[in-house]
Amino acid sequence: MDQKELEANVARGAKLLSQRMPDWKKRISLRRLRMHDRDSCILGQLKGDFANGLGWLWPAETSGNARFQSAVSHGFDSTIPYNLALCASLREAWIREIEGPVGQVSQTGSKKVSPRKRRGRAMQMAASV
Repeated sequence: MDQKELEANVARGAKLLSQRMPDWKKRISLRRLRMHDRDSCILGQLKGDFANGLGWLWPAETSGNARFQSAVSHGFDSTIPYNLALCASLREAWIREIEGPVGQVSQTGSKKVSPRKRRGRAMQMAASV
C-alpha cells in the first residue's frame, strides 16, 4: 500500500466517523494512538476495542473477513501480513487528518503549528524565564 492510497483510506474513514460520531476527533488521544493496539487505535479509543468498533461501523457484515477488508479500506487497519512500519505510517496519517495540515490558518485566524514545534517553543520560553 503506497502513501497516496493510505491517505485516501484514512480520509474515507474520517468521513465515515464524522457521519456516525461528529465529535470523534475530540475523543481521540494522539498521545495514546497506536494503530497496532486494539485498545489504543482509532476504533479502540472510540468504542472500547477494535472489534467493537468494527461491529459498530459495519453491523450487517457478518464475515470477519468482510469487516477486516472494510477496516483496511477505511484506514482503521493495515494489510496482512501485519506490518508495524505500515501501522506507524497509518498513525501519522490519522494524526494529520485529526490536526489538519500544519501551517494552515484555523478558523480563529491563528496558524496551526505542529505539536513538536509547540513543545519546542514552550521549552524555549521556560528556559528564558
